[in-house]
Amino acid sequence: MLLIEGLNNIFIPYSGCDMYQSNKYFLLFVSLLCGVLYSNAYAQDVADINKQVAFSNEIAANITHHNSYMKHLYGQLNGYKDDSRTRITYEIARGMKQADGYLYNKAVSAGGGHAQKIKQHYDELTNMNNNLAAYIKLEDYNSDHGDQGLRLIDEMQTEVLNLSKARKELCDLVYSRRSNYSNHISGKVYRLMIDVVDHEEQILRYLDAASEPLDESLMVKSYLETAEKLLELDKDIALPYPANMFLRSFASGVKNLQRIKQRAVDENNFAAQRSTRHSQDVYKDFLNYFNNDVLAFLESFVQASEGKGLKMSLYPKYIPLLKLRENEFDVRIEPRPFTDRKMPKTEIVQQSLVLDRITYQALNSYVEALNVRTRALLHLQNNIRNFRSSLQTLQKRDEASRKTYKLRFDYDHFMVPEVDMALLRVNTPKVLPAYSSSLTIQMENIQEIMLEYERLCEELSVYSENKLFVTAGFDRPEEILNRFLKLNEIYETRKEQLYSDVRTIYSSYSLPDRSNPWIISSGALLHATEISKHKLYLIRGAFAEDSRPTISTDTLLAIRRDLVSNQSEYMKGIQRIGRYHGHCPYNPYEDMPERIKVFVDKMGYISSYLEKGDKSKYADYVYVYNDMVEKYNKFAELGRGEVESAENDKLRPVFILYQTSTFAPFAGEEGRTNTPHTAHQNAPATTPPNADKPAVKTNETNEMAETHKSHQQVIRDTVYIETVRTDTVYLHEGDKDFTSFEGYATNNLVFLLDASGSMDKPDRLPLLKQSMSYLISLMRAEDEISIIIYSGKAKLALKPTSAAESDVINQVIANLSSEGRSNVNDGIELAYKVADKNYKRGGNNRIIVATDGEIQIGKSAMNIIEKFARQDIQLTIFTFGNVESDRLRSVSEVGHGNYRHITRQNVNGQLIREAKAKRLQ
Repeated sequence: MLLIEGLNNIFIPYSGCDMYQSNKYFLLFVSLLCGVLYSNAYAQDVADINKQVAFSNEIAANITHHNSYMKHLYGQLNGYKDDSRTRITYEIARGMKQADGYLYNKAVSAGGGHAQKIKQHYDELTNMNNNLAAYIKLEDYNSDHGDQGLRLIDEMQTEVLNLSKARKELCDLVYSRRSNYSNHISGKVYRLMIDVVDHEEQILRYLDAASEPLDESLMVKSYLETAEKLLELDKDIALPYPANMFLRSFASGVKNLQRIKQRAVDENNFAAQRSTRHSQDVYKDFLNYFNNDVLAFLESFVQASEGKGLKMSLYPKYIPLLKLRENEFDVRIEPRPFTDRKMPKTEIVQQSLVLDRITYQALNSYVEALNVRTRALLHLQNNIRNFRSSLQTLQKRDEASRKTYKLRFDYDHFMVPEVDMALLRVNTPKVLPAYSSSLTIQMENIQEIMLEYERLCEELSVYSENKLFVTAGFDRPEEILNRFLKLNEIYETRKEQLYSDVRTIYSSYSLPDRSNPWIISSGALLHATEISKHKLYLIRGAFAEDSRPTISTDTLLAIRRDLVSNQSEYMKGIQRIGRYHGHCPYNPYEDMPERIKVFVDKMGYISSYLEKGDKSKYADYVYVYNDMVEKYNKFAELGRGEVESAENDKLRPVFILYQTSTFAPFAGEEGRTNTPHTAHQNAPATTPPNADKPAVKTNETNEMAETHKSHQQVIRDTVYIETVRTDTVYLHEGDKDFTSFEGYATNNLVFLLDASGSMDKPDRLPLLKQSMSYLISLMRAEDEISIIIYSGKAKLALKPTSAAESDVINQVIANLSSEGRSNVNDGIELAYKVADKNYKRGGNNRIIVATDGEIQIGKSAMNIIEKFARQDIQLTIFTFGNVESDRLRSVSEVGHGNYRHITRQNVNGQLIREAKAKRLQ
């Protein structure tokens, strides 16, 4: 009131106008002043909240670091109760970190009641940790068998829960303020982002409380709800730079969470349902991406928007609970065989409409779903082939030796996707109502086939694990293997029928611009894959029927010549980015003619393979064909225009339907006498839909065909060394990417992993850990791996261990974490000691270094690398992140190994390449 009276005394004498005008200007001035004061007060309030969030985030990082060590100590103390020789040590570097006093003082000075609560619980947790450290250092566990230590860790578990609740109160405060941002475009986007964050946190809270196997329905429901929210985030929102960039990155982070949900459901097979280990692995991945990806980009968005007159609250990082135990469950197999039934005929009507993005995406979703399942069956076939070989070996043994034989059927990485099915059920009726019923029934029929595969796999796993071959004999596994053959044939038929329907629906629409070079080029590439598929069916028939057909290569060679000769015409107007750019469209286009040549060359070996009775070689042709499909699909994906390099390209987006891959439904089936169903008589049409097929010159002479006749390229890899370890090995270029290890040298792999703090990003150490687990599932019992981590000092995390001990290895991999600084030289010295001690004559003795930086390798370490390279121990270097290093490339050359820059797209393939670097002599 005094303020208003003072303003009145100042304002009226100088108003120069009547009383009405004076009061009007006076009230306007006061309202503006109050608005400024309110804005400043609100901005200060948000700043105070953000100081508390900063302190909470520091505590969240400390707890994440500390929880993994507490779980380790919990295991040691329990181990001591079983074996008093177990040595228990407390490592200060891995223990509780002191709270950041500077951040705390800033939070408290801002009136931080929430920060004080968090600090109170954290101090209590610190006291418990100090008591535990003293208990271990004084070796008091000798007097009470570890009881007091276990009790302290249980109490810490409760205190972490209290700490998490205090952090949740701060989250609720931030969430309640989101409605204050409604009049500005950045504020509206911020509200959407906060809603998404709150929705995703519900998954973390569910996984924290879960004591039962994963609830698939809840995960699928969350996935579908988030998909709707992503539609809002993906709209064209007029935001200034760099806020628009951080919004895209935030949406990309949420899509990563979606992928984790999808993987969580798809990988939740019988083996995963036996314990809570699978849900805990999902929890760790989800937490990592949520805190270090999604919330990091939200913070960047907030900071980028502050200069626009906004002040928005940050969101506190999630504080994980201390989860100590894994519950075990008894999962029963339900023997429900798939019943094949006649599929409905899809009545397709020619459309007068132009194909739109939504319809195109719906159709491609079916092709993607088929390809995911086909890839799963490709991997499964290698496991089946290895199992059959082991079973045949077992049958030749006497009864006494059978009891000690370790029969293994590993299918842990066989996935039956569920999330994409849920999406198809929801989206198809909306987008393709006329075809919804037929397409859905066909897809569900394929899904039933996949589920029977899974049930049969589980039965073989139980049979092997419980050594039922000793008591029950071999009849049942033989029945299962024969059933696999039948399912293979049914799956291939149903897959092609569904793809044909999707393809015909796609063709019934008009394309927006048939003269677009993307459409023209894709037509040429599609024609190449279709002709290759036709040839593949002929080859399949030859292998299945053990015939010696003459399969002409003239058409394929003419197509290859056409692609090369007319490249500039077909690709006219499409920008070339560069050979080493992952999004350059010229890469898949130019790779296609090379793959055709490989395919044609291999066709020259069909007769020799059949003479040797080696039907497994059919898989080589399947691999090359699928590689062509991958090239075509990559071209189609780039045509969608969703990558950064396409933002200003007016030729994109284009609507190009994907192609389906295939698999070898009878490859390597020794002893099969009946003729399998072959589809070469009903090969698919070779005319690309809605695109003029490029003219293919077919007047090539026999000389041209002779010029391209095959000779298999064999790279001789002979090492000349100083000691008696003289080994000659062969690397066959044509089949180096197969997941089967048959015919390859025994592995002695030593992983030397950078565990510095910078590796703790989703596309680095977590990515490598996931791929290492995948590699282990493919390897044989005679293959061994070791793991060394270097962070401050080098230590052996896993001694040389057989791949058959996958549970032991995966547990070590799961416990790897990033912390501290790097000391690679000690790690190199230790790695070579381990590799040398475990050396396998004629084997693949190899050290794989994984790092995200320019590591400094000293002179003594270089001498070790050079010395052992002459003694048949190679050094391969993987780099992650944004760094590609010519210096590290030269180091790998000194070590007679390879240099690879790793991305999400290539990590699995590169690991397999290194594990299959040598053939058996």
